[in-house]
Amino acid sequence: MLLITLYTLLFTFLTWHRFSHGVFLLFLLLPTYLLRFSLGPLPVTLLEVMIWIVCIIGLLKHARHIEESIMTLFRKHTLFTIGTTLFLIAATISVFTALDLRAAAGEWKAFYIEPFVLFLILYVSRDQLEAKTDIILPLMLCGIATAGLAIYQHFTGWMVPFAFWENDETYRVTAWYGFPNGVGLFVAPLAVLASAILWQRVTNKQHEDWATGQFGNWVLFVSCILLLLTGSLAVFYAKSTGGLMGIIAGIGILLLYHKKTRWPSVILGVIAFTSLLSLPQLAGIKHEVFLGDR
Repeated sequence: MLLITLYTLLFTFLTWHRFSHGVFLLFLLLPTYLLRFSLGPLPVTLLEVMIWIVCIIGLLKHARHIEESIMTLFRKHTLFTIGTTLFLIAATISVFTALDLRAAAGEWKAFYIEPFVLFLILYVSRDQLEAKTDIILPLMLCGIATAGLAIYQHFTGWMVPFAFWENDETYRVTAWYGFPNGVGLFVAPLAVLASAILWQRVTNKQHEDWATGQFGNWVLFVSCILLLLTGSLAVFYAKSTGGLMGIIAGIGILLLYHKKTRWPSVILGVIAFTSLLSLPQLAGIKHEVFLGDR
């Protein structure tokens, strides 16, 4: 608790004086949700404390125009507003239909309310933030660290729970999440995002922005390459079928989106799908892709 208190004070000081640095640290240290403790009767995580600090400081720094900015957001994006409202109403109703009200309220707070409030604060503070270097870059670095640990676990078994370690045939890495699909849930979306950023870099889109030679842009570029390579390998070692399918589907949609790669990707997709249905060697993959196993 002493270390947590000290870190919280330092994080508050940093965020107040350099708001963008606080946001960078928040996204870099997303796995700190695993550090749990209590504030009186309230169970919290270190990640939640960081979110609260960012939200409170962001609110204080933009109190004068926060209401106007949010109302402008909602008026300009009607479908987003309706969808978000319905989503949060559904999540709130679900709390009262759950068997364990306390656990449901905790998930409602951590999975729905806090992320949405954080989104609003980041939107209001967007003039002080650079999306590439303050949000996407720390996400990529966090993903690389997660993937690196998963790959290390594959060869050493370090930190892998015994339930996934005892049988060589079912051995799956878990990174710091304690369960294999945690690797896929976190790393797979980042791998698709990294692919989109690299595609943007390779094509002429935003070429001038990348050509400026800004150090942050090139660090992000290299981080995306590392994340795509290590992340895909980590999801494979975690044997997260959903994660692998997500990466393939995301990159496939990215290729379909652009005219130059649309037809080659369609042809490749048809060949892959036909092979999956017809080749007996791919029966195991077919079984999983069509949700044949639990």
